[in-house]
Amino acid sequence: MKNKGCIVLTVLVALGLVGLSKNLLASSVPEDYATIQEALDHAVEGETILVANGTYQENLQWPNVNNITLRSRSGIAEACVIDGSLGGSPVITANVSTVIRMTLKDLTIRGGTQGSSYYSAGGISVNAPTPGSLLDISGCVLRDNIGIALRTIRADVTATNNLITENLQYPHASALTVHIEDGNTVLVGNEIKDNELAAVGIYAMYSPLNVVVERNSITGNMHGLLLYSSQLAPLTATVDQNLVAYNGYALPPPSTTLVLGIMASITHPESELTIADNTVLANNGFGADNASIGVMAGGAGLITITGNRISDEIGRWVFGLALIPAGGYVEAHGNLIAGINAEEGAAVGLQPVENSSGITILTNNIVVNNAVPTALAIGDNEVGPNNYTHYIINNTIAANTGIGIGSSSLSPVVIANCIVWDNGDDLDGVTATYSDISDGDPGEGNISQDPLFVNPGAMDFHIRPGSPCIDRGTNAAPNLPAFDYDGDPRIVNGIVDMGMDEYIGNTPIGTNVEVTFPNTGVKVTFVSVSQRGQTTVEAYIGPEPSLPEGYSHLSAPVGLYQVATSATFSGSATVCVTYDDPPPEIDESWIKLMHKEDTTFVDRTISTNPAQNRVCAQVTSLSEFTLAWKEEEPGPGWGAAQTVVPGPEGTMMFCSGQSRMINALAIPRMLQP
Repeated sequence: MKNKGCIVLTVLVALGLVGLSKNLLASSVPEDYATIQEALDHAVEGETILVANGTYQENLQWPNVNNITLRSRSGIAEACVIDGSLGGSPVITANVSTVIRMTLKDLTIRGGTQGSSYYSAGGISVNAPTPGSLLDISGCVLRDNIGIALRTIRADVTATNNLITENLQYPHASALTVHIEDGNTVLVGNEIKDNELAAVGIYAMYSPLNVVVERNSITGNMHGLLLYSSQLAPLTATVDQNLVAYNGYALPPPSTTLVLGIMASITHPESELTIADNTVLANNGFGADNASIGVMAGGAGLITITGNRISDEIGRWVFGLALIPAGGYVEAHGNLIAGINAEEGAAVGLQPVENSSGITILTNNIVVNNAVPTALAIGDNEVGPNNYTHYIINNTIAANTGIGIGSSSLSPVVIANCIVWDNGDDLDGVTATYSDISDGDPGEGNISQDPLFVNPGAMDFHIRPGSPCIDRGTNAAPNLPAFDYDGDPRIVNGIVDMGMDEYIGNTPIGTNVEVTFPNTGVKVTFVSVSQRGQTTVEAYIGPEPSLPEGYSHLSAPVGLYQVATSATFSGSATVCVTYDDPPPEIDESWIKLMHKEDTTFVDRTISTNPAQNRVCAQVTSLSEFTLAWKEEEPGPGWGAAQTVVPGPEGTMMFCSGQSRMINALAIPRMLQP
């Protein structure tokens, strides 16, 4: 009889790592059982089955037992393979009758075949009678399965750091690689690539779902990510920091191929969808009538699209971002949509469903360098008009070959504080206010002056110092954003700027950032700036501050420098001040730059350059600085240049060439060089 787990338990108890009451069970394949199926058939609740490296030709039936873990002993998925190619069925099937938790870790699951059902799987199939079961799969490889690689019904799924690749289409397949229905879902850190089917489909059909899809790489599939909620079940979903790129499935021309990067349809009015900080790149169809959409979101509920980079979608009919609300609130802010190239479509399209009501708000978006008929297109559904109001506030829409902003909708469109510049035609069917319009379209507060972008050729559409867009917007614009595209606060100088960028200063994000102030002779260098801002220097004559013992003020009256920044910096800052020639009795090597810390001035000098009359201090905070001097005893190596001259008997004299006085130090002749 197998003594299951006793040795392991005895060792752990001896080490004090587990209590006597803990039920720790483990079995091994092939040591304890010849096959994985035999181990599963004998498994009890809480058991871990450790599988040695090798290839196991099996099609497994998961038992109706809670909390079984199946994992490779080595932790190397590629070395521990479950191959279902001889069985004509999924590699792992779990048709459970009670709520269970099943865990798969560090295994390769390959060669399974889908059954005759449209929704059956070839890799892993989990079917639970009621919600509450959980499939936890991590570090696994699902490949070369025919049909759906991972299919669950009414089971929650946590899938982390798996590779799902090269799974094949099947005549009965639902065209999905991962198909999750009515199960709370966490997909984090997976690589889903080169499958003939769409990558991921998550459906809230009858049960409310909470879904997190985060930091996955979804590439080379037919589609990227598809989310859906019916009118019976709300969906709360966050799609965050994923790479969705190069998806597209070739069908022979003239077939129409629609490729979707991210598509979400949330028809339940209590659904909430957030699509944030994803890179959606080059999801392109093939054929004469190919079509693609980078990100499409529609339906009822609350939809937030933020911080995404959508680019290089190419085809005959293309939308970079398509918003199709059917009631509720849609907000798109801080997105970059660029490089969309199509005969029909738009970089951004707004088209609410007929007879629906709500608002859409677009703020801080960059829509640039698109070769489409219209960069931002607003329209009505073909069936009829809607009752939406669209707010287009503080966006930058520039360098597009077609219309900048165009509307054929009967719904009101409010445009304010935008830069609409250098498009084929800036505005069509709409008017704007307090915006910079290159065509000179009329509107209250509008201007038509070069916005002075930093470097549009390098995709930098921030505005430079001196831009006419600074402080030229209106603070009364509805739904005015509190922050700009970079997360910097709006309304820095009392009046909001035009465009996606609020110019807030002379200190950009970066390393070794230098800010110079010629009028005051001050230079500030930051080691690292993580949030840009304004650095200022105020030079003034102030009351004489007290200095540490031995230090004296360099000038009278005393000059002070108040240095401050709104930028966020880490590490140190180096502050350099240019000084006037000191009196001849003060050697320039004695000059110090003092920094006020709390209530006292501290010497933070790191260098003095007499040739440039400059002294520098290194600090970790900014406040007041002042120039001082402190007489120091000279010695060998002191000063920029020294001369040795004969001294009294038994001594030598060292003279500093940079000084305006001779500094002598008598040393015994026995120590002379």
